Amino acid sequence: MSPPLMRQSSQPEWDPRRQGRRLLSLFVDVRDGEVAPLAHAFCAFFCILFAYNLLLPLRDDAGVSLGTNFLPTLFLMSLGAAVIAAPVAASFVSRPGLAKERAVSQLYYAVGSLLLVFYLLYTAASIGGNGAGSTGSAPGLESGREQVVQGEGMALGDSGKDDGAPVDRENPADGAGGSQGAEDAVRNGDAHMTMMGRSLRVCLFLWVGVQNLVALSTMWARCADIFTSDAGARLFGFIGAGGTLGQLAGSATARAVALRLAMGGQSGNQGAAGPPPYQLILLSSFFLFCTGWLASHLRGGQPHGGHKAKGIPQEGSGASGRSYVSRLWEGFALIAASPYLLHLCGYLVLNYSVASLFYFEKSLIVAMSVKDSNSRAAWFATVNMYSGAIIAVIQLTVTGRVIKYLGMPCSLAITPFICTLVQLLVSWSPIPDMIAGAEVGRKVLTYAISRPAREALFTVVSQEERYKAKICIDTVIQRLGDSAGAMIFQVVEGFLALGAHSVASWGSLACVAWCISAYTLGMKNQTLAAAAAAAAGG
Repeated sequence: MSPPLMRQSSQPEWDPRRQGRRLLSLFVDVRDGEVAPLAHAFCAFFCILFAYNLLLPLRDDAGVSLGTNFLPTLFLMSLGAAVIAAPVAASFVSRPGLAKERAVSQLYYAVGSLLLVFYLLYTAASIGGNGAGSTGSAPGLESGREQVVQGEGMALGDSGKDDGAPVDRENPADGAGGSQGAEDAVRNGDAHMTMMGRSLRVCLFLWVGVQNLVALSTMWARCADIFTSDAGARLFGFIGAGGTLGQLAGSATARAVALRLAMGGQSGNQGAAGPPPYQLILLSSFFLFCTGWLASHLRGGQPHGGHKAKGIPQEGSGASGRSYVSRLWEGFALIAASPYLLHLCGYLVLNYSVASLFYFEKSLIVAMSVKDSNSRAAWFATVNMYSGAIIAVIQLTVTGRVIKYLGMPCSLAITPFICTLVQLLVSWSPIPDMIAGAEVGRKVLTYAISRPAREALFTVVSQEERYKAKICIDTVIQRLGDSAGAMIFQVVEGFLALGAHSVASWGSLACVAWCISAYTLGMKNQTLAAAAAAAAGG
């Protein structure tokens, strides 16, 4: 007797791609064939920004421990490193005969491997320990463990003294080893740091900036290859949100690790501060390896059912074949021929100059106030964490409505206007709490309002100007602005030693010029947009 036939189930077969699209469609307009590349791109940006924000507090602490007078030199070196790294990375991922997804994944594997080398060198040299390195505490300063975050404060305190000791707000380090010796140590770095320690810190400072530039630009270029303009308009905002979440999670992780090490040192009675949390380098390397795996799976393909997706072009459609240097020169030529683009570049130079001045002020004030590497790393990570959290909330809720309500001139000018006020406040009271609030406010306004408005500035230029000029703006113009801020700091603090309040005063003047440039640029943008609309209507 034959077995009875099993009744066919009326339930449709479970399709993970269909379910994934249904889930993603709650947040973004995703279509057939876009689910897999969208998910891989989202996770890749999360990993890239997570890895970067793990290293960012270490980079900032490395700059402080080398001495604030050396920071402008580091910024100039960063300019050279960026100019060299960008074409090298572009050539690496454009090698002939190699699939683009494989070349991109190899780049991230190489970057992650280099971080492993950094970790091994830091471990072998015992940077910050009793061997080859230094804790990053300046000689003549107390260990400062009593100033570690007491629970939920944003700043880690502003003095390493006993509670009964008087505090000089301008020079919080006065006391233990003498004011002059402490200030010299802050400005010139730890005299007890070995050559190995200094070299590794310089290399780490430069590499973190290069890593962020290369990792982000390469992944965005890969997304431009994978997604068409229509798909990019729908999906790139969601992909960028992955990076925002990565920034927040990376900063929170770095803060937790640094605080644990700093507070762990409190339990001991020894006077030496603990080593910086270079375990974060190992974790950052792991997430870059994850990015490499994701990049190897980030490719265009056929949607479920065998039909070509509308939003995904054939592989390699975005390949150019032209050298990076030739495109750079084409961008310079287009900028020189356009008064609007020249004005835009002037605005951006002032923007980046003010940002670098904020960075130098922050480093100087923290170096004077927070004494050991773990506490400094926790302080920097705390500022990054609060900034990322507020930015994420604003981007998801009010960014578009605020820009539409304010208009382009005010949207561009609001950040420099507020920065002028906070620079004056920092000049009046240069303490960690003040600079922390100022830095959070500047970052929130920049990333939640000014940067989206800035991207809209390119909508009134030709497609050729938009893409070719943007290559120069994203690399050379940004670094020129950083270098301009570095030169101002070098004169005011490095040569004249006028202190943080004078740096902030000069920064407020730069903010005024930036505000004027921003507002007039916004007016030009509105004029060009109105002319384009009239031409299209006619």
